[in-house]
This record gives sequence, structure tokens and C-alpha cells, in this order.
Amino acid sequence: MKNTLLITALLACLMPYMNAFADDQTTYETCTNCESCGEGCKYEYVGNTMNIYGPTTEGSSGSIGNAVFEMVYYDDGEGYLDTTIPSNIKNLNISGNITSIGDSAFQMASLEIVVISAPITSLGASFGPHLKSIELPDTVTTIEDHAFCDISGLSYIKLPDSVTNIGIYAFSNLLDEATVILPSSLQSITTSALGCEWDDVENCSKVHFIMGENTQIINKGQNTGAITIYCTGNLATCQQNAGSLSDQVVQATVTTENGVTTIKAGDTVLASYPAKDTSIRETQPDGSVKITSADGKVHYEGKRIYTIKEANDVSAPTGNRVSLRYK
Repeated sequence: MKNTLLITALLACLMPYMNAFADDQTTYETCTNCESCGEGCKYEYVGNTMNIYGPTTEGSSGSIGNAVFEMVYYDDGEGYLDTTIPSNIKNLNISGNITSIGDSAFQMASLEIVVISAPITSLGASFGPHLKSIELPDTVTTIEDHAFCDISGLSYIKLPDSVTNIGIYAFSNLLDEATVILPSSLQSITTSALGCEWDDVENCSKVHFIMGENTQIINKGQNTGAITIYCTGNLATCQQNAGSLSDQVVQATVTTENGVTTIKAGDTVLASYPAKDTSIRETQPDGSVKITSADGKVHYEGKRIYTIKEANDVSAPTGNRVSLRYK
């Protein structure tokens, strides 16, 4: 009887923890040697790549902690900042429902190529000088102060159309001749966001900013003497919106051919990247996918055709007709 009472009491004590464990239905991408990198955040190394996973469960989210991969080591009584990420790790993928990346999370790492598909809304000074390429999701609205400052390996960055706010010195001291493509939908940007934190223009990187004609530059007094602004719209409108920087505005052209968008100033190519896919995809009752491209052309994926009439119905939007061929 005493043993029964003891077991009952023990179960009563453990029940809240057991219920909490049962209620935690958070799921992640499958990984074999995952470790924690913050609340709702796991990571693993595969070859020279670091994969960070957020929750995939609907309604769950995760975050990468501030300086989570930084460490301090001591040599002769002096403290030095270092990283726990091995030096051979050059690539980083962040997926799942990660909504924020802490400041300095990767600043001491040797990461060169970063792809973020997770729905983060802002990006701060999270990466270090080795960064060469970064791909941001369409959920980012804010580029924080100093976000890409002193990243001397970054020669090109294209900000998604979702970005509406850019902090001070966000691109200060990039690689000379680095190209920054600002979203054409950006309404305004301050000279402090475009500028260099050095007083002497000779110490500032010669950064190329590409922007549309509707972006207004608001004068905040920072040093912008080294930059060039390339306008992809009407040059006179760009110069008017550039205010005190009107003399630094140059005409640029944008062309798209064979799925590649190219931005040029005269004969000089400033940037080239895959054109954004604006086609509309609609799943049909039979499981096939109807794809309507920007020019109105229609084609299908995964559609099984059994009759000439069905084939002609599918081909009609393209202006083609179908005939039988016999072997």
C-alpha cells in the first residue's frame, strides 16, 4: 500500500513535465547530429556547409541568439574573441521558421556564401569580413545600422523588394567598386545609410548604388563623396530626387534576355543576375500545374493527355495546333 501511494505521488509530481513534453510537437528538418543555436534553432555541419534549421511546425518560430557562435580565449592573460564554427565552414544555409538573427552571430566565422530562406524581417551586423555572397528572403524589411559595414569581401548585393528601411553606415567600407542594388520600390533613403563613417573621402570605398527614379535621398550630412548612384529610370527625375548628390548620379540601363537581367552603365556591366520569375502557377483538379508567364503564355506541368482535343485545348493559348505523327 505504501509503495502504491509513493508511485502515485511521484506520478503526480512528474505529470506537468510529461504533459509539457507531450504538448511540444515542434518539428525540424531531419539532421543526424544537430545542436542548439538558440530558442527553436538547431544546426549541423555537412562537409564545408553549416545548415541551420528553424521549426517547420505551423505557428512555431525560432531565433539565432546574439553572438551565439562566439567565444573568448585567453593568451598570456589577454582575452581574444573567436568563433566556435570551424574555419573550413564556408557556406551557410538558414531555413525553417527562423525569424531573427542575433547581432555578431557569425562575425568571427569564415563564412563566404550565405543563403537565407527563413522568414527573417531584419538583418543586423551578423556576418564578418569573409562574406562574398548573401541571398536574402522577400520578408526582410529592415537593414540595420552597420549591417554590411567593413565586409571587405562583398562585391555585390541585391536587396529584396521588401526592404523599406536602411540604417546608418549599412554599406560603409565595402570592397572598392562593390555594387549594391537597392529595391526599385524603395521610397527614401538617407545619406547616412549610403555614406562612409570616415571623415576623409580618400579612406572611403567607392561603392556603386543602383536605384530607381522614385527613391528620394534625404540629406543627413554623412560623407558620400566616394559613392556613385546609378539610376535605372529617368535620369532627370533621379537627379532631382538625389538632392545634394545630384552630381553623383549616372544613367544605367536594365535589360532582360534568356532569363538573365543585366544592368549596365554605357558598356560597363554593373550587375547580372537571374530574372525574377513572375509567372503564376495554379494547381488543376487533375493534379497538373497551369503556368501563366508574364507575357500571357500558358503551359502545363504534369498534365497527361489522352485525346487530340485535350492536346489542342492545352496548346490553344500558345497559338499552336496538334497533329498526330505515326511511326
